[in-house]
Amino acid sequence: LYHMRWGIETSFRELKYTIGLTNLHSKNVEYICQEIYAKLIQYNFCEIISANIILEERNRKYTYQLNYTMAIQIYRHYLRQTFVTIDVEGLIKKELSPQRPHRQYQRRVIKKRWVSFAYRIG
Repeated sequence: LYHMRWGIETSFRELKYTIGLTNLHSKNVEYICQEIYAKLIQYNFCEIISANIILEERNRKYTYQLNYTMAIQIYRHYLRQTFVTIDVEGLIKKELSPQRPHRQYQRRVIKKRWVSFAYRIG
């Protein structure tokens, strides 16, 4: 069941961290809703453009995918420009990241010591 939800989970992660829904700037409920809708529209715009980009296959060691975080930055820059035309698809094609299957690293676990709350008393 979790495997079927994986696309939804990654979409929520991109909305929260890449688009920036963890940081809302408004206090009024109406403005918070407006900000959420604006971020959702931005996300949908980015997904539509990213889905239409065709990556050319080359003889490389890894297969490559779009770097979504950099694509969001390019979209933001594009939307803020008023007079300059930018080749958005060309810039996004340059920002690729390799897909590395079966990549595993040992976790570096740092043991943290407990902190007493006695420092608040003094």
